[in-house]
Formats: sequence, C-alpha cells, structure tokens
Amino acid sequence: LISNYSSSGNGKKTFAGFPNLSYKFDISEIPQSETLILSELKILLKPFKNVDGKKPTGGIYRVTLYGVLPRQHKKKMPRTYPIILEIQSRTLSISSTQRERWISFDISSFVPGVQGMKKRFIRFVLRAKQISGSSAIHPSLLGFQGSESSDTEKALLVLYTGDMNDEIKTNTRRKRGLYSNPGSSNNQKRDRKRKDKRRKRKRKNKNKKKMCRRKNMVVDFQELGWGNWLLSPTKYNAYHCHGHCRYPLATYLRPTNHATIQSIVHNMNRDFVPSACCVPTDFDVLPILSLDGKDRVVFKLKSGLVATNCGCR
Repeated sequence: LISNYSSSGNGKKTFAGFPNLSYKFDISEIPQSETLILSELKILLKPFKNVDGKKPTGGIYRVTLYGVLPRQHKKKMPRTYPIILEIQSRTLSISSTQRERWISFDISSFVPGVQGMKKRFIRFVLRAKQISGSSAIHPSLLGFQGSESSDTEKALLVLYTGDMNDEIKTNTRRKRGLYSNPGSSNNQKRDRKRKDKRRKRKRKNKNKKKMCRRKNMVVDFQELGWGNWLLSPTKYNAYHCHGHCRYPLATYLRPTNHATIQSIVHNMNRDFVPSACCVPTDFDVLPILSLDGKDRVVFKLKSGLVATNCGCR
C-alpha cells in the first residue's frame, strides 16, 4: 500500500533556530489493520536556481530529516515547543547542473510511534548545511521542493504494509467458539482446523518479518585498528541488507527482471537454483578525515560505504 497525502507547511520560517522545509501528512485514514513493513519519505530535488537574489555555491551538503512530536502541554508553561528527533542524514553533491531526482529517507523507526500516539498528522522538517561551512542554508535554495510545489512535485509519504484482517477475523471466530459444547466432535474438528489456520498465519507473518530489509551495522574504526590514522568519524552506521527474496517478490524491493525469473525458477525447483539475494541497491557517501603518509590531514568523500536501500538481485 502506497499512501500519497498532500504535504503542507510554511517552509519560509525558521524552526528550532534553523531554516527548513516543513512537510505534514494526514495519516488518519490508514487502517489499523495494516501492519507497517517499511516507510519512506521521498522529496524531489531539482536543479537549484536564484531565489530572491540568493544562489548557493555547488558543493557537498549534509541534509538532515527530523521528525516532529508535539510536547504535552503543562499548566505552568504558557507556551510549549515541539520535540524534534533526528531520523536520517544524507550527504549529497549539489550543483546547478544536477539532474532532477527523488531523495529518499527511511522513516520506518518514526512512523509507528506517531501512529501509537493516535495522532492525525505526522510532521517532518528538513534542514541543510554545507560540509565545509558552519551555517545552515535553506533547503529550497539547493533545489528541494516544499509545500508550495505542484501536486506532481510535492513530497510523498510511502508506506509498505501488510493486511492483518484475516488474523483478526480468525481470532473473533475462535472467541465465539468458546461458548460451544466442548463434548461435540464437530466442535473439536472445527477447533483443530482453526488451530491449523492460526499456525499457517503465524508462519506467514513470521516470513513477512524475514523479508529483505535494511538493518543496522555500526562500524567502530577503533575496534578495526584504524583509529591511529582515521580521525573522523570514529564510528558510523554502514547498515546491511538481510532477509529472503522469495517469490512473489514485493515491488518495494525493486527486483530486476533476472531476479524475478530466478525467484520463479527457485519456487518451482529449489534444488535447481538458489533464490535471489538481498543486497544493497543504493549507497550514500561518507565524509572522512584521515592522515596521509606524511601526517597531513586529508578530507575525502568515500562512496559506497553507507547502504541506503535494499533490494533483490
């Protein structure tokens, strides 16, 4: 299930002391029976232009997405401020000749918490900062699209979900069966069938949790013995991809045609060919400060060190 709600919010103002773009989505219509598998926020990045006479210089920027939670109101506090939580940062190369593209942020850890609070809206803010500078820059100057964009260019909240309706109906029928005569052979047969169905559904839900997805993998350079020459960062989350790629492959896993064919053949004869592999499909760069052979500090952007998305290949 992909939910595309209208985003809103005035990105012209500052939030918590820094310029930002604000995104707001209505999640009240998402059925409670939906089990959340993966959540993404996609923001369109276009070639930047002059905005009010301001034009940024090309370079490397750190773009950070924050989730916004309302703070509980207290009587002694005439004004309350929301809580902002950092969700994910991306390091991007920005230039005036860049191609239009969608930038994805994994928000799977944030959405369930807002749903659990039974909030109608979910809100995010995006900020940007040049790696070599100290001051923040408004993301719209870099080409990020906000709430004032056209409908085809507004940010998208993408939710990949599974349906729990079947399991809920089974539980309802089982509770009604408690009032039946336990001595009846027909009731006993029905109870056995219900138990078998519950076992199958539990296995199905367990398999969903084992589907290909991104998981944390924190790398500590000190433990690797690289701390004497690698100055920063001392550790970072590289992430890794883990899980099965069984037929039918989910569309959010973005399987290649070859992976789809391989999964079909594997489903027909598992001894003939292995299943498709769960691997990283997109990567982010990692800024690194290190010492060269002459003890000089060197700044480099190393590509392919942070897995941002997983898929079946």
